[in-house]
Amino acid sequence: MSSTRAAPVFTVVMATYNRSHHILPSIQSVLRQSLTDFELLVIGDCCTDDTEKVVRGVADERVRWLSTQERWGTQSGPNNTGIAAARGSYIAYIGHDDIWKDDHLRNHLETYRKTGADCVVSGLVADEGAGPDYIWVLGLIDGPDAARDNFFPPSSVSHTKDAAARAGPWRRPDETELAVDSDFQVRLIDAGGHFASTGKISVFKFTASRRYLSYLFKSSDEQNALLEQLSDDPASVNVDEMVEHAKRNDRFMSATNTSFANVRQQSLKTRGLDLPPLEPLGSIHMLRQDDDARGADWHGLRKKNRGLRFAGPNAIARLLLPVTSSGPVRLSMRLCVLDGADLSQIRFTLNDTPVQPKLTRLRKKKIGRLWQATFEGELKADSYSFLKLIHPPDQMVKTISKRPTGLGVGTVILWPADTRHPAGPVLSFASRFIRI
Repeated sequence: MSSTRAAPVFTVVMATYNRSHHILPSIQSVLRQSLTDFELLVIGDCCTDDTEKVVRGVADERVRWLSTQERWGTQSGPNNTGIAAARGSYIAYIGHDDIWKDDHLRNHLETYRKTGADCVVSGLVADEGAGPDYIWVLGLIDGPDAARDNFFPPSSVSHTKDAAARAGPWRRPDETELAVDSDFQVRLIDAGGHFASTGKISVFKFTASRRYLSYLFKSSDEQNALLEQLSDDPASVNVDEMVEHAKRNDRFMSATNTSFANVRQQSLKTRGLDLPPLEPLGSIHMLRQDDDARGADWHGLRKKNRGLRFAGPNAIARLLLPVTSSGPVRLSMRLCVLDGADLSQIRFTLNDTPVQPKLTRLRKKKIGRLWQATFEGELKADSYSFLKLIHPPDQMVKTISKRPTGLGVGTVILWPADTRHPAGPVLSFASRFIRI
């Protein structure tokens, strides 16, 4: 951007890491703003993919690419770089996989002029990717004091440059007990920042920390679909209905700034940024279920049934296979089918290739019916593979409490397809790790 160009009203800061062309829907939602007087700074956190090339290829002089000097592993570094380079009177943030409605910046500017605030927040819908019962509605505060008690993600926030100077830079995760975005929000308030809400929902957040392996197996299908819907028929995006769902499920304005303290490591695991090491497949490989964070794809490990995890609430449950192989493999796993699950309606894919498992019915246990699923397929030779268990949405359950419903998965066993491992004895051994 030319230095002679007049300073814009808004500087929009978009922190990113290895989002490649999947960043484009978020960029487009900014470029479609009805208030056009802004610059968009896309700041890479030392990206190692082609995100820079993709961003520089956007044919709009308002878009600039910057990069941090070192890898931060969090939005803090890119946000600080963006604030330092900002030319606008107001600084707004948008996540690299979030979407704004086209009136977002206009709503913020009108709120600044009406209220005299130096920090503004919009209503935001945070979508966990598991259906309407798993959305949050945040940012609709009813007064400046409510900003301290309620958390709202940065994609819904803007502030003056002066407010940022008073608050100081975004901190590293090891410098605060809060999540870095909560910490910055609280410090804006402590530095005298006066928050006001637009009172309108104009932000849609696709919560990466609830989308299992979202940084490993990237997709922008949801963002593109929403962007198209907002363009073709904005009224079809029924935010009133979303608010009602959120209120019904106690997800309306119920997130606090302490809700997400000390969750960074869990979030890294969920998003696929902290992975187990890849291992070549030997004669046999056993993957027992653990209680690692898996977002909305899997419920937690059941204490009464060690080694068994139930799918949901997401209708697509992904299972990571940190194993490589240059040839075909056989895979077997124990399934536990409970009330509400029809095994014949559940589809299986391996690296997005459909597979048809051979299902063998085993003895019935107190908790449900056991099956053995066995099939053959191809693992990736130099990267992580994944299984998908795809359920009809009406089979997924909201919660698992005293007695679960749905489909549970136990130990997964892999071996080369050209060897003749006795699957029955192997699985009998594996079943010792599952008390059902």
